[in-house]
Amino acid sequence: MLAWLLALVACGIAIARANFTADLSAFLPRAPSAGQRVLVDQLRDGIVSRMILVAIDGGDAATRAALSRRVAGTLRADRQFSAVNNGEAIDDARDRQFVFDHRYLLSPAVSPQRFSADGLHQALGDSLDLLSSSAGLVAKAMLPRDPTGEVTALIDRLDSGAQPAMRDGVWASRDGTRAVLVVQTAAAGADTDAQARAIDAVRRAFAAATRTLPNGAAYTLAMT
Repeated sequence: MLAWLLALVACGIAIARANFTADLSAFLPRAPSAGQRVLVDQLRDGIVSRMILVAIDGGDAATRAALSRRVAGTLRADRQFSAVNNGEAIDDARDRQFVFDHRYLLSPAVSPQRFSADGLHQALGDSLDLLSSSAGLVAKAMLPRDPTGEVTALIDRLDSGAQPAMRDGVWASRDGTRAVLVVQTAAAGADTDAQARAIDAVRRAFAAATRTLPNGAAYTLAMT
């Protein structure tokens, strides 16, 4: 009995002194490469690690869209979330300001050559050419603030990509059977307790939204 108690105490001391990690850094070599460090940093604190994909299934498209708006509205008021997107134009002004403020970091056209004499000449020429196009009014307003046209380059890149499907004014799955939201937590992805609380907050927001419906049980929530 005494030996068993001593073994139990020893195990308790070992557990108390143990270090636990929720990311992949423990599996890296002692001298990880730059690429490995970037990967772990992104998995720990990057946008992808803080992103929750939410789907609302069941019922009809109009009601799914209404639920999407209600859930999104609740989560936007919760400081646990830094961004809640469901296709609504709620954050358009803020997003436009973010793109403008960070245009030189985000623009695919920026390179060392972009700010050489030849590069600036070409960029300014392209911006001036826009004045005679169908986007002339917008280009005229932007020219003094963004003479090299980085915002235009960003918009061209974003418009060329695939966009989520829309149903009744919100994002939907490709087949239209689910309303889709993309939620970003304020806490790091490695903070598993905070992530669990955020997931629980999404569930509570969905439950509160469905309680207002006569057939709320017909709708289900999925997260990944």
